[in-house]
Amino acid sequence: MKRWITHATIAGYLGALLIGLVSHTIIYKAHSHPLMYLVVWDMYCGWSAFESRYHVLGETYDGKHYEVLPAPWGEFHPYQGPSRRHYDTQVRFLPRMAELVLSHTEHEPVRRLIVVEEAWSKKYNLPDVLWARQHDDRKDKHSYFHVRAVVSRDSDAEMRYPDWSSALAKKSLMDNPRLLSDMARGRPYFAVDPALKDTTSAGVMQTGYDAPVPGAQ
Repeated sequence: MKRWITHATIAGYLGALLIGLVSHTIIYKAHSHPLMYLVVWDMYCGWSAFESRYHVLGETYDGKHYEVLPAPWGEFHPYQGPSRRHYDTQVRFLPRMAELVLSHTEHEPVRRLIVVEEAWSKKYNLPDVLWARQHDDRKDKHSYFHVRAVVSRDSDAEMRYPDWSSALAKKSLMDNPRLLSDMARGRPYFAVDPALKDTTSAGVMQTGYDAPVPGAQ
């Protein structure tokens, strides 16, 4: 009887993993129920070896920089840890939060906002007692600063960059001599709509919502 229970437990566990793998592969009801989070394979994809914090700077027209966030009146700490702005890992709301601070404070005219990511290895988060047990070297924390976004206040111009982990992975790939040689030998291919031949031959490529529809009067 115990053997059947053991076999049933193993079969159920492997069956749940198989269902999660198939659901995640073919993108079928992967988010249909909260329990699907326990069986799909992207459960730990958001984990990173780096700890990140975000700083928002305001650049004036004469080249001076001021720290816009944190706000002068304090910040919200949702989980008694880092403040709310540090949870915006995709930098979607940090510029808006900075605009809110600028609209309620007196300051020099700010030309653009710069979001800077500070990243360091998570091993430096260990307490000194645990660090001494795990490592022989001295605890010397080193931070890497990386620009995540530059938002202009004079126009809609906006530049965004990947996080530090993604940027580090891309740099490691670019240091591969074989990949660089393959890029040098490759030839790009461009497919041009014949209806836009006259426009492209003149050196002008119209894009966006202002591009004319071929055949329209």
